[in-house]
Amino acid sequence: MHLEVRQNQDVVILDLKGKLTAGFGDQLLREAIDELLAEDKKHVVINLSEVAFLDSAGLGELVAGLRTALIEERRGDLVRQITRKMLSYALGRRLEYYDEATVRQIIQQVESDDRRLQTLIQAIVACDAFQSKQVNFGVR
Repeated sequence: MHLEVRQNQDVVILDLKGKLTAGFGDQLLREAIDELLAEDKKHVVINLSEVAFLDSAGLGELVAGLRTALIEERRGDLVRQITRKMLSYALGRRLEYYDEATVRQIIQQVESDDRRLQTLIQAIVACDAFQSKQVNFGVR
């Protein structure tokens, strides 16, 4: 497979030619997509008009590239939702408007530590809302 990268204004176009199959072609596409995402390219078109054959590995690489791009684009939303869900679970209640400052503080800690799950859990356990939580063990 042959891959050419060109740019038209703010759109990067990957022109693929030949066969996109397991082995060399899929790896080449993966590396190109990873490089573009690392460069924070937001508008990418993959031109398959001259691809003569596409096997399951090639299709898998296209799907994986799309998934990676969507996750990169929406990573902030994902971190926010996971933080909100885990904090709600830890507190044993729905989050209220007054919890938003805590959510923002936890997200800031998680983002500063490369979005590690361990940091999220530690930040939730250390937050004032969790520390001051009333626990009812059903004793009357």
